[in-house]
Amino acid sequence: MASGLSTLRILGKRGPDFGTQKKHQLRTRDDNACSTAQEIASKVSAADLRGSDLSSANLTFADLHDANLRGARLENVFLSNASLKDTDLVGTDLSGSDLSQTDLSGADLRSATLYSVKWKEIRSIRSANIADVKGAPEGFIPWTLANGAVQNAQTED
Repeated sequence: MASGLSTLRILGKRGPDFGTQKKHQLRTRDDNACSTAQEIASKVSAADLRGSDLSSANLTFADLHDANLRGARLENVFLSNASLKDTDLVGTDLSGSDLSQTDLSGADLRSATLYSVKWKEIRSIRSANIADVKGAPEGFIPWTLANGAVQNAQTED
């Protein structure tokens, strides 16, 4: 691995890696290694990051659309101005995260944990599924439904 190359630590939660910590080097589609945190954050759309621990990460302006973050720990993450459009966030812990100007349109937030999230400036939540969210701040559910979110507990996985 090249000197100074950024890595993303992911906690394995499935299969033989259960409970172990692994380092994954992120590479672009043309197989070039990402060299900065900003580059990493901008190149994870459609990534499979199930069960990842990204707590306290700065993912401001990140392009995470279509990513699979099911069951991930995103506590106290800065997601302002990020794209989480059509992202799988089922069972994800977003407690304390900053969702200012975040695009959550079409995201699947079923059973996500939302204690103390900063949500009042969410850019879009149209068609996002908020069924069974836990710890939603006061006013969050009515606001999201008024802005096009749905509550559909029965969806295909």
